[in-house]
Amino acid sequence: MNDTYQVLKGTLSAADEDLLITAQLAWIDYRDRHCAYEADGSEACLAAITAARTQDLQNQLESRSL
Repeated sequence: MNDTYQVLKGTLSAADEDLLITAQLAWIDYRDRHCAYEADGSEACLAAITAARTQDLQNQLESRSL
């Protein structure tokens, strides 16, 4: 996820980069709070939710490349 995030961040204007940083910090807070309440263990939750976020970032990156 971090690699995709950094590549996407590098393609953005300063204003959009600030928005991405804000969104990423909010997502990290959401991830941590959400996974704290998962019954199946936080490791599985963290892996699943991080994979979904990575795909979201990749989709954003690809849509900017078109």
